Order: sequence, then structure tokens, then C-alpha cells
Amino acid sequence: MEKSIYYDEKAVNKFLKITLSLTVIILVAILVYGTFKVYYGAPPIPAKIVTQKGKAVFNGKDIVAGKARFQEFDLMDYGSIYGNGAYFGPDFTAQYIHREVKYYRDFEARKLYKKPYAQISPRDKDYIKSLVISKIKKNRFSPASKLLKYTPGEIYAFNKIQKRLENLYTNGDRNLGIGKDLVPSKRDIEKIAEFYSWAAWSASTLRPGAGHTYTNNWPYSIGAGNTPPTYLYTWTFAGYTVFIALAGLIIWFFLNYIAPGWEEAPALLDNWKPMDLNNFKITHSMKKSAKFFFLGVFLLGLQIIAGMLLAHYYAERASFFGINTLTALPFNIVKSWHIQLAILFIASTWLGAGIFVSKYIGGGREAKWQSFLIDFLWWALLIDGVAALVGMYLGAKGYFHNGLWFFIGNQGLEYLQLGRLNQLVVFVGLLLWVVILYRALKPHFIKNADKWSVERLLLISAVTIGIMYIFGMFPLAWILKNWTITDFWRWWVVHLWVEGTFEFFAVVVIGYFFLSQGLVKRTTIENTLLLEIILIFLGGIVGTGHHFYFIGDASIWIALGSMFSFLEVIPLLLLTMQAVFEKNILIKAGKDFPQDLSFKYLEASTFWNFIGAGVFGSLINSPLANYYEHGQYLTINHGHTALFGVFGLLGIALSYYVLRMIVEPSKWSEGAGRAALWCFNVGMILWVILNFLPEGFLQFAASIKHGYWYSRSIYFYEKTNIWLWLRMPGDIVFSIGVLVLFIDITKKLLQVKKSAEE
Repeated sequence: MEKSIYYDEKAVNKFLKITLSLTVIILVAILVYGTFKVYYGAPPIPAKIVTQKGKAVFNGKDIVAGKARFQEFDLMDYGSIYGNGAYFGPDFTAQYIHREVKYYRDFEARKLYKKPYAQISPRDKDYIKSLVISKIKKNRFSPASKLLKYTPGEIYAFNKIQKRLENLYTNGDRNLGIGKDLVPSKRDIEKIAEFYSWAAWSASTLRPGAGHTYTNNWPYSIGAGNTPPTYLYTWTFAGYTVFIALAGLIIWFFLNYIAPGWEEAPALLDNWKPMDLNNFKITHSMKKSAKFFFLGVFLLGLQIIAGMLLAHYYAERASFFGINTLTALPFNIVKSWHIQLAILFIASTWLGAGIFVSKYIGGGREAKWQSFLIDFLWWALLIDGVAALVGMYLGAKGYFHNGLWFFIGNQGLEYLQLGRLNQLVVFVGLLLWVVILYRALKPHFIKNADKWSVERLLLISAVTIGIMYIFGMFPLAWILKNWTITDFWRWWVVHLWVEGTFEFFAVVVIGYFFLSQGLVKRTTIENTLLLEIILIFLGGIVGTGHHFYFIGDASIWIALGSMFSFLEVIPLLLLTMQAVFEKNILIKAGKDFPQDLSFKYLEASTFWNFIGAGVFGSLINSPLANYYEHGQYLTINHGHTALFGVFGLLGIALSYYVLRMIVEPSKWSEGAGRAALWCFNVGMILWVILNFLPEGFLQFAASIKHGYWYSRSIYFYEKTNIWLWLRMPGDIVFSIGVLVLFIDITKKLLQVKKSAEE
């Protein structure tokens, strides 16, 4: 058995390095090819939309201007385009198509039978239904002249819908959670309606040379003839088959070639010694990292307050328990705050942990100006965060004109609401963080030349976080004209940044924790990380395709996105299981384990990584499920349990890891931290059981039965309001956890040891 444990580890390591290198090359090629296909195949923006007699209705510049106004007033946080955006509120694409079909039928019925559609016979209704589908499906765009011809029925429907939008965005609708003067200018509303009309056209008319629309027949609408193409079924079943096969292969490879026999050979049990925390010396830069944890937990508190108000708006849309908050705190602004505060909370804890760990690894003397750079980074994060929150509010309220909203207001793109100048500050801050890490790690790199070590992977993962954020700023000084291309680049950040580089950093940090605590051998950890990184790149890069199915991108992404989207959770789960096994043996042997509190948060993070990112991700990401569920409550279920459950809990784990090493050991306590963890886990479980899953499955069924537009409409939410109110128990328990955490971390920060003399 001894031989099997250490057998051929170098060969496995070499095989994984070669595989990773080839994977990166292949993935870069796929991204380049896929990007070309997106630009080539995106729905065209006509130069003019004209009547069948050639009279102009509106033009391409109006569509682009409408997209700009849509972003300026942050309407993506009121609803969605192509299913991407706010989960509460209508999908503007599906809603427009539904109303267009309704008005189009009435127009044709009056034309043919001199009666409204509702008053004609069933036989005549069937004829009108098929007639409308055939007219909507026909593509009347001419690539040569770049003219798009609207039929009289389409123009009739467009005028009706435009008037509805003018009334809604001017007078508001408290039942929908929309206040007055959401869009103050009538001309801006007209342009937004024209943008909606173009999006609906691209989603309902056939792509040239294909039997499906530009958006692969999404959204589901029987009235418009949008039903799932056959290949959605094919790739769904193929995707699940490949996933099961690859999952089995990964487990087999891990147990046979990365960690064979680990359950029979505890890691260094006889020689294991806990860190002597009484004699642990902290430097000035280590001590300064602590302020990031206070900022992080403070931002988490604000984020939860915004989240509770947001969740309440779902159930009681016009007020907060009768208090009129709609005008001062509109739904879309609160939602944008909620998302950005979550990112800032995670970023703050990760920045602080990276600063501490890099210095701990590097040792040696403090680099010159290191403390100043850390202080500068903290203040930059704080000031930019405050400026961004204020800018998002004022921008969405319409206070910034002449394009100023784009730079210091609200960009109106979910997850990328920050103004461009705020984004640039974040980008520079991330680069500064990398510089700080490198300066601290440099002494270690001089002594240790292994380019694939955990420590080097830690720095590389930090670099990728900064690099991938660049794509959220493309192009730098203006917005893209085509929504499909805009959303393509947005997903590069949302998925490649969060589910790619974030996941990369997370697994490396967890691997380092297990290594530093002597729970798993270095070779096992490094080989596991190489395997994990391969899968992260496959899932985070190629798997991004499951967000491209229905936004007008090429159909190639359906095949790619259905294959590699949630495999990366497996190796980390196996590695954590090994660490838990080793730790339990140490505890049973009477060993003291000082980092038990942070370890429990890491356990929880890994659990939610498997459940939230893996299980709940697989529930919605297959092509056929995504077709009916896209942008519904099951997506909220995945998003909350994955974002906080994985990255949020990891941030708290890192906070406690650092605090355990810098707080006076005699003053250390774990009761409050454990209580907070229980609250977080119980709160998320209550969310899932009482709110996310019941509402999500009902919404999924409503989409299949009545069409996607209905599942996102106020009519559906009014019938399922009880499940919206049942979000409250989870919110209460979770918020108690945040309060306990805030008090505990604040108390511990007041007990930090004095810095050692340099």
C-alpha cells in the first residue's frame, strides 16, 4: 500500500501540466473562433425600418439610441432582454412578442372578418393564428439595402405597444413596482420601444438559411411559433451523457492517480504540530490586512439590507410594510446596489487575505512602501465603492446627461452597473493588489523555483482576476451598438471572471489552507489543483456557452455550453473530503487544531460549491431546461447558493483564518463564529426550501403551460405570492448571522496583537 500512495506522482504531475497547457491552447482557439461567430452571426441592426411601401418607421440609429437609454435608466434591473437581467419583472423581449401576437391577431381579424379576434369563430381563430405565425416568422430584412420591412400588422402592434410603454414609464404602476417618470422624456421612451421592437423581431423571425430564429426560437411562445428546436433535445441528452461519463472518469482518476489510498494513510499524524500562535509574529503589512475584513463584513451588512428590501419588493411591490419607499429607493437601484455590494464584500475579504497570506509565505523583511500601498488600496476601495453606489443612484435617476451616466453613473448592465471610471479604479486596484502580493511573495520565489507550486498558482490566480476584468470595459469609452455583442462581453466577466478566475483563486486558496495545516500532502494538493484548473477553464470558458444559447449568438455555443459547465466542483469536493478525514483523525488522536473555525467555513463553502454551483447549476444549464427556465427563480436559487455559499463563505473563512493568527490567543473564541455559520447555512436552506425551489418549479411549469412571458408576468407572481412572502424566515435567520458576524469580527479586530519590530 505504501507504494500505491506515492506511485508515479511525478508522472501524473507531468501529465496534468501537459494537459493543462494543451487545454489553454485549445480554449483560446475556441474563444477566438466563437467570438468571430458571434460578431458574424449577431442579429443585424437595419439602417431603416420601413413600411411595405417604403415609408420610414424608425431607423437603426434609433435602435442604438434606445439601447443606450435602456442602459442609462438601468431598465435591465427592472426586467430583462433575452432573459438576462432582473428575475423579477417582465422579460421585455417575451412581453413584446406576446403583445405583438395579440395585437397582430386582432388586426388581421378586423381586416378579414370585420370583427375583433375575440369575436370570430374557432375555425377562423385557427386560421388567424397560423397566418400571424407565418407573417412574424418571415424575415424581411435585406442585407443589400439594410432595410427591414414591417407589415401593417407589425406596425399596428408597434404603435399600440409604444403607447403602453409611454403610459407605464411616465405614470408608473405601483402594482409593478414602477414609480412615476421612470424615463422622463417621451422621445427616450419612443427609442426604448424601438429597441424592444428590434429585440423582439430578432427573437421571432427566422435566421436566414435556418429553421429557427436568431435566438434559437427563444423565448417560448406558441403564438409566435417559437418552440424548442430538435437540436435542443439532442444536446441536452448528449450533455448529460458526457457529464456522467466525465464525472466518473474524474473520480476514477483522482482516486487512482492523485490520492490513492489516502483513507489508509493519514498525513504525517505522528509529526503533525499545530502552529505556535503565542509566538507568531505579525508584521505591519499583516496587521494592516485586518482592516479589509472589517470593511468586508460592513459591506455584507449593507448588502443584506438591500437584499431584504429587494426580496420584499417581490412580495409587496410598492412599499416596505406600507412605507412608501418606491420613489426614494426604486427596485432597479436597490438591485444594482445588492449585486455590487456582494462583489465588494467578497473582494474586500479576498484582498485582505491575499495580502496576509503572501507575506506569511514570503517571510523576510517588509518591502519598502508596502504598508503605504496597502493603505492606499484600502482607501481606494472604500472611496470608489461609495462613489459607485452614489453614481448608480444618480445615474439611474437621470441626473447625468450627455453621456456622463456611462462614466460615473450606472452602465445599466447586470453585474456591470459601475460607471466606467469606477471600473477603471477597480481594475487599477486589482493590479495594485497583484503588485503587493508579488512584493511579499518574492523572497519565497527566489528560494523556490517550482513554477507550478501552490504559492505561484496563488499569484497567477490573482493576476487572472485582474486581467479578466478588462473585458467588462470593452470598448473603453462608448457602448456597443448591438445588444447581442454587448451581452456576449458582459458574460465574459460574469462567467469567465466569477465562475472562472474567482473559482481558480478559491480552489488555490483552499488548497493552500489544507497544505498550511498539514492536512494533505503537497503533491496531492498540487496535482488536484492542476486537475481542478483544467476543469475550471473548461467550465468557466467553454461552459460560458450555456449563457449564449438565446441571446442571438451562434448555435455552436449550444453544443459547447451543454458539455462543460459544472464539472469543476468534483475534485475540490474530493480534496475537502480527504482534508476532513485527516482532520478528524488528528482530533481523535488528541491533537489541537487551532484553525477549526475557518476550516468549518471552508467545509461549508465546498458543500455549497457542490450543491449551489454543481447540483443547482446542472438543474438549469442544460439547453432544454434553460429554454423554459431562463432567467427565472431557479436561476436565483443557483445564483444565491453559489455566489454567497461559495465565494462569500470562503471570504469569511479567510477572515477567520487571518484573525486566528493575529489575535491574542488568550482572547480567541469561536462560539459567535460558529453561530453565524449556522445562521448562514440554515438561512440559505430556508431560502431554497421555502422560496427558491417552490417558486422556481411553479414558474417553470407556468412557462411550459402558458409561455415564457406569463412566467415572468405580474399575473404569475400574484398567484404565487405566498412563496414570495416565505422568503422572510430565511432572511431573518441569515441577517441574524450577519449581525453576529459583524460584532464578532469587530470585537476580534480590537484584540489584534501588536506588530513585530521589522
